[in-house]
Amino acid sequence: MLRATIVALLATVLAAGDAEPAKLPAAAQAALDRLAKAEAKIDADAAKLRSAERQKAMKELDKAQQTVTKAGDLDGALAVKARIDELKKAEEADSAALLGEDKPAKDPAKLAVGSWSVSKTNGVNGQIELMADKMARVTAGPVTYTGIWMIEKERVVIHWGGSATHWENLAFETADRLKGDSFDAGKDGISMVRLKG
Repeated sequence: MLRATIVALLATVLAAGDAEPAKLPAAAQAALDRLAKAEAKIDADAAKLRSAERQKAMKELDKAQQTVTKAGDLDGALAVKARIDELKKAEEADSAALLGEDKPAKDPAKLAVGSWSVSKTNGVNGQIELMADKMARVTAGPVTYTGIWMIEKERVVIHWGGSATHWENLAFETADRLKGDSFDAGKDGISMVRLKG
């Protein structure tokens, strides 16, 4: 069984080639870092503007609620109150996020980093390491192969050897378990469990 697994993985590696993706030059990385900083500032500014508009809308809705209540339209008043409550919840969540106090779902890019035990429905088993620099390394028996990984729509996508045809596409089931599709094992053909320690 182990021999068949190694042979299958070795065939995959040989088919994909052994090209390592090039690291970005310093000037290119600096440009991406500046972009990330600018986007963060734009997001913070937009959140502040959104908050100001919500505050205005809540004051207007409060006046509208008082008007319909005085007119005897209790259903209308309750509907307005429900909208005010929704806006308050959104405002509280955004305020907490601006202050860094929110407790959102963990960042999948940070969550993905680490060593994972991998098994595929085609019998291939091994270990995958996803590194913070977006490099990936798989080891199955004596064979080691590299690639790159990224987050696309909350999913971990790995491209082996720089090839678009050799990939894994996984979603988090839990913080320590990934499951998804694989180029060689098909739909729902791969699962990964975080290695502790």
